[in-house]
Amino acid sequence: MAGTERPHDEIRKLDKEFTTRLQKSPAKGGQHLCRLARVGRVLRDPGSGEGPGTIDGHPFQGSFMAIGDGMHKLPFKADVRKAISKQAGDTVTVVLEERIDTRR
Repeated sequence: MAGTERPHDEIRKLDKEFTTRLQKSPAKGGQHLCRLARVGRVLRDPGSGEGPGTIDGHPFQGSFMAIGDGMHKLPFKADVRKAISKQAGDTVTVVLEERIDTRR
């Protein structure tokens, strides 16, 4: 999404697709999230990142975070879940379009 990156950020095109189940965090007021396998291998970096993508075709801007077991989590807001009409347990397709590396 143009305009969100800062001059020192590194942007890499990804266009990587993942199919996963939607989960709800057990924490009080927890967000819905997707657990993504293989993200570290796809990115050639086990760390976290942010960038635009789609969930079942609906655009989002988000951050994916390493959770220590080879998986990454991608939380997203209720408006996205409502827009795609999905609940915890439903299968979704996530496309990560770019990675904005802000660690520089």
